[in-house]
Amino acid sequence: MELLPLVFYFMVLVQILGSEGCMREERTALLDIKAFLNTYNDSSIDHDLYLWVNDTESDCCSWNRVMCNPSSGHVVKLYLQGLRTSSRQYASIDLSLFQKFKELRSLNLSDDRLETMIHTEALGNLSNLEVLSLRNNGFGDSNKIQGLCELKKIRVLDLSQNYFDGPFPTCLGNLTSLRALDLTSNYLSGDIPTFVFNNLNSLEYLSLLYNFFQGTFSLSSFANNSHLKVLALEMNELVLQKDSSIQKFQVETEGEGVHWVPSFQLEVLHIANCKLNAPRATLPSFLSYQHDLKYLDLSKNNLVGTFPMWLLLNNKNLKSLILHNNKFTGHFELPTNVDQNPHPLYDLQIANNQMSGKLPPRIGHIMPNLMYLNVSGNGFDGSIPTSVGNMSDLFALDLSRNNFSGEVPKSLWTGCASLGFLILSHNSLCGQLFPSPLNLSNLILLYMDNNYFSGTLQHGILELPYLSTLDISFNNLWGIPDFMSNFSNLEVINLSGNKFGGALPRELCKFDLWRLHLSHNKFSGSIPACYVNLEGLFYLYLQSNNLVGSIPPLNKSRSFLTTLDLRDNNLSGNIPDWFDTRLPSLRALLLGGNHLQGQLPNHLCQLKHINYLDLSRNNLSGNVPSCFNNVSLGKWIQRFPPSSIALILIDSWYQYPQLDLLLYFEQNYYDISTEYGEVVEFRTKASLLSYGGDIQRFMSGIDLSCNQLRGEIPYSIGYLNDLQALNLSHNHFHGSIPESFHNLTNIESLDLSYNNLSAEIPLQLQDLNFLGFFNVSYNNLSGIVPTKGQLGAFDDSSYIGNPFLSVHNSNRGNRTIILPPSSPTSDSEEDQSVIDITYFYWTFAATYVTVLLMLAIVLRINPRWRKAWFHFIEVCLCKCFYRFFKKAFF
Repeated sequence: MELLPLVFYFMVLVQILGSEGCMREERTALLDIKAFLNTYNDSSIDHDLYLWVNDTESDCCSWNRVMCNPSSGHVVKLYLQGLRTSSRQYASIDLSLFQKFKELRSLNLSDDRLETMIHTEALGNLSNLEVLSLRNNGFGDSNKIQGLCELKKIRVLDLSQNYFDGPFPTCLGNLTSLRALDLTSNYLSGDIPTFVFNNLNSLEYLSLLYNFFQGTFSLSSFANNSHLKVLALEMNELVLQKDSSIQKFQVETEGEGVHWVPSFQLEVLHIANCKLNAPRATLPSFLSYQHDLKYLDLSKNNLVGTFPMWLLLNNKNLKSLILHNNKFTGHFELPTNVDQNPHPLYDLQIANNQMSGKLPPRIGHIMPNLMYLNVSGNGFDGSIPTSVGNMSDLFALDLSRNNFSGEVPKSLWTGCASLGFLILSHNSLCGQLFPSPLNLSNLILLYMDNNYFSGTLQHGILELPYLSTLDISFNNLWGIPDFMSNFSNLEVINLSGNKFGGALPRELCKFDLWRLHLSHNKFSGSIPACYVNLEGLFYLYLQSNNLVGSIPPLNKSRSFLTTLDLRDNNLSGNIPDWFDTRLPSLRALLLGGNHLQGQLPNHLCQLKHINYLDLSRNNLSGNVPSCFNNVSLGKWIQRFPPSSIALILIDSWYQYPQLDLLLYFEQNYYDISTEYGEVVEFRTKASLLSYGGDIQRFMSGIDLSCNQLRGEIPYSIGYLNDLQALNLSHNHFHGSIPESFHNLTNIESLDLSYNNLSAEIPLQLQDLNFLGFFNVSYNNLSGIVPTKGQLGAFDDSSYIGNPFLSVHNSNRGNRTIILPPSSPTSDSEEDQSVIDITYFYWTFAATYVTVLLMLAIVLRINPRWRKAWFHFIEVCLCKCFYRFFKKAFF
């Protein structure tokens, strides 16, 4: 008993003074980890682990990215995330490297491009692990998760943004200590087994965002969980756009007519794009029992009803309410009598619903703390409330695609000093564009397109020093935009659809632009060479102006141009030779409607990733290069959507941190690339269609129509398997339709009309299941039109003008020969069914001269006829010009 005070004293002394340093065995293990990482020669590793040296006098507990237990000296935390962010090579790492750390409780290997080998025996000494983050690596097979299910003490498990595929790992249900699980942005598929969560009664955080789950998932799985705070579910939308046959993931909160009182109080609920409570599409009734919500996202569920004002009344601490892309109707009602205690909401998104009426006139007083307000895509009308100017913290305001009218209130220009994003597009707003004074010195992005603003660009715009994106397209503005030289941060400029004139502003070449839109104006002169040579330019639109001259040369070895649109001008010359490997990112080359001439150059085949090629309505001649099959039409790299939830709680291994949960969702603020991304116009199915957003990656087309191209259609075009639109009409092609066209399995529009094509239509074309437009009229085709598949669905207008082609008339049970309209015929091989205008002029002139000569000869030979002819001329002159002669001479 006398030794107990000494033992106690010794233990207290150890706690105060700590150990003498880290364990030798663990120092060696850390150096082995550094050696493994250095194998891949990533310079960032040496910079981050510079203290990790094989020196016995160096205490590894003082090394950066290492934390030790001060009592025992054992390593308890390792922060190894982001060491290989600049490396392109994946590294295979075995978790056995960490088995010497006997007290390791937290391990972070995020963002290291690792392909981890996980063995159960390697995890034997990691049984104390409580926090493991393997986010954003490259695991692949979901079977690798099975080994992690042996970590019985694990509390926080972050496996997000990997390539885990296959079914949901059911063994996770054995981790009864689990408090946070993040499987965001993987390839997990199939049903979510509800029984997995029956045993996870300590779970506080669950994110299954952006996977490929199917079937129905019921929230009744969490009926016994009183700790749940964060729940996030959303289907990967990109896959649904690519393949609509995939069954959507559906979430059921309660059965029809069933109400239940949950045992948990959520702080974050994110259920988006999940067909919530389909087909009723009603708001979850259990939300009426939730009073601690801080973040609520029920977007993209087609929910019906009126705006749920009761959510704001029930949840006094609600900071973010996201209800966009539903079917809410009626007026936008807000709580009243809140002058003393205004609502703390700072993120409100109700875009793309069916709401109407006016915005609440006192919205700025009821919600003065709003930082992001998005009501776009509804039917709101009237004027913009002046109370908006009371939102001094407002950072992003989107009122686009409504029916707002009148002038923009001055209170918005002067009261919203924090405004960084202002979007007023597609309304009926009018008046002066930039009144003075302005108090928007922090404005970064400004969209005011598709309204009725008029006049010239006023000097008020000079009060926006940090403006980087300016879109004032499709208004009634005129003059010469010479104000641009006063800006240094401009990156995106869109002045399209106005009446700006004069030469193209060369001052724009001083900026680091990546998008430049000057289409549909009255600019004239030549294209400055600096436009195509801007260092960071991705998109250049100069369509429908009065530009002349040739396309300027490229003076650098590599350009980042993605879209080049020079259509409908008066450009001449040949297609430049720099349309080749110097444009590795070019997706859209649009040169139609000019006066370009010469042959199609072979170097066009070096545009490896072109999706839209429009060379129509020019004077191009010669043959089409046979190398077109070298391009990769339609093959875009699919990018995974970024996770909107960041698992910040990784930093704690003792308890779930009490952080502001809204930090997880700050990336929800505004995705300008999705809402206002680039749009490519392309003629297909006899119409000019617009392709924007994600649909661009799935569309591709070639338009060479209305030129003077000759020869046979290259057989190699048939190997462009991803091609969806092909237009070769109004040329001089001869020969047969290549049988290789049956390989165009994704083709939707095929126009070969107005050529000299002969022989029969290949039977294989009837297997083109996606063909929605087909035209081979006005050729010399023969035989019988195939009646099966898609070709049997087109009417006679698709085949008219082929005198030897028989079309099966299913209504009459016979075959009909579709004759062309009456037109001159010729035995020449290259004669067209349309009139050769040059031949017509020469024939008319020869006939006219011949008639005059014959008349002169006849009158010369016969004096009686000559006298009668002159008398006839005299009588005609008197009758026609009598009044004129009378006034002139009498």
